Amino acid sequence: MITKHLSVSERTRILDLACGKGAVSVYLAKELGCMVKGIDLIPEFIDFALNKAQEFGVEKFCEFQVGDITESVKEEKDYDIVIYGAVGNVLDDWEETVILLKIR
Repeated sequence: MITKHLSVSERTRILDLACGKGAVSVYLAKELGCMVKGIDLIPEFIDFALNKAQEFGVEKFCEFQVGDITESVKEEKDYDIVIYGAVGNVLDDWEETVILLKIR
């Protein structure tokens, strides 16, 4: 879906909010060869994601960080794509979240 709508290069930056164990992040880094940063609240998930990135040989394209995404959206900036998947309503209003991310 991403490549259908956007031109992706090694300079493309993706932010994966509430990335969990990093499956989507690792897959995108491998398939698209671009930089992906995943943030999740659970340290064990981040450890798992780091190991998966190494296992698939994309550790140089992936950054994983333990963090609260409600705070991260206030600080993260300069991403071409933001993934906010099956997290539920963690950030309350998704439209406001998009606006916050867009103006950064």
